[in-house]
Amino acid sequence: MADSAPTRSQPPVKLSLPLSFQQEIFNLLKTEDVLIILAKGLGLLRIVTNLLHAYDVAGNSLVIVVGAEDHENEWIGEALAEHHAISRSPLSKGLRVINTDKATVSARERMYAEGGVISVTSRILIVDLLSKLLDPETVTGLVVLHAERIESTASEAFIIRIFRQFNKIGFLKAFADTPEPLIGKYAPLAGLMKNLFLRRPSIWPRFHASVAQSLEGTKYGKKAEVIELEVLMSDDMRIIQNAVIECIEASIGELRKSNLGVDMEDWTSESALHRNFDGIVRRQLDPVWHRVSYRTKEIAKDLTTLRSILHALLYYDSVGLLKYLDTVLATHQPPPGSTKSNQSPWLFLEAANTIFQTAKARVYAGTIRDKDNLPANSLPDALTPILEEQPKWSVLGEVLDEIEMDAYLNPRARDDMSAACGRRDQSGLYSCISMVSHIQAEVCKQLSKCRHRPQYTTTIPTHYDRI
Repeated sequence: MADSAPTRSQPPVKLSLPLSFQQEIFNLLKTEDVLIILAKGLGLLRIVTNLLHAYDVAGNSLVIVVGAEDHENEWIGEALAEHHAISRSPLSKGLRVINTDKATVSARERMYAEGGVISVTSRILIVDLLSKLLDPETVTGLVVLHAERIESTASEAFIIRIFRQFNKIGFLKAFADTPEPLIGKYAPLAGLMKNLFLRRPSIWPRFHASVAQSLEGTKYGKKAEVIELEVLMSDDMRIIQNAVIECIEASIGELRKSNLGVDMEDWTSESALHRNFDGIVRRQLDPVWHRVSYRTKEIAKDLTTLRSILHALLYYDSVGLLKYLDTVLATHQPPPGSTKSNQSPWLFLEAANTIFQTAKARVYAGTIRDKDNLPANSLPDALTPILEEQPKWSVLGEVLDEIEMDAYLNPRARDDMSAACGRRDQSGLYSCISMVSHIQAEVCKQLSKCRHRPQYTTTIPTHYDRI
């Protein structure tokens, strides 16, 4: 099936790309196969959705989306439905998802024959390609999300190899909005391009001329004002952070004692807060990895675990952090029949006990004596719920109250920003909607629980909440 992009005889496709750099990226994608590396928060899914809509309205095409997560499928599906409602194209089918075994072989074969935009998990797509249930020659093209995760041994790399082996004319568009994995290794971008069978990358950081020009100005000729608020951690959170850093220092000290013959000058507690510290340590140990002891290998893995605890401390609520720590503890327990000497060394430190005890103190107070008679659906009487709230939510509440007060004292007329605002009050003036966004889905789940005015709230089912 040939590439069936919209032709001149068809009505123009209505797009929703308000920023000039997004339009540039879209025009680039329509002309050639490239890897788009975009900075976070610049509307990657919006660009992908408009690209998929352009092929969807053309009809007579089969576009496969690879690497999309569940919330991304939901976002893309709703966005394509909105595009269809606006364009009223009789050929568009929207997004269909194949992500479970409930989609039978006959159902998948029928969906592939009907064409359109289909999001398929890598596991199912590999089976369909190898069994010839899906002929690669009938695929108009592939849209690959999270391309930065693709390694030579990944399932997505195998899918792309099969696609390119049997289909030389189909398009392939790859997207990445997390460029951090592309640094720190030897020629990582070259290896990624080889796995994707692409020749040209297109990099769009925030300091790109088109991006900076789009973000500096607004539709109304005003520059966006950015205010950064520093949120201090609570006392218990700071105790946990200091205890984790102490465990990291102890682990680094154990590695230094191993006398591995590598440069250890940068192995400090300050550099441990760096995002790729555990990866840096592992890369330095790779040349001598076959000579290091089992204990040293476990300590190197523990650095990744300890850094993930630091990350969870900031992003999880108190209950979520305690659940995560329970998982960590259960994972690091020695297997049956093993001795305690095989357990991770940092768990024997006093700082480790401080981490777990303080995390419990943030959730509840008290001690359960009779653990055999616990109530099924309620908290035991011996426990008192504490449920410490993340400090950032109180700061967010203050900001939203300030926005609401400003909107009340300085109401905007109909001709100012009414198009961007969605609610009219009793006086006939428009009050603005506050958009709170975050890249982490877990944070947005917490945000949905912490919204303080549910009667004025509409949930957008991805990374965004309108308050």
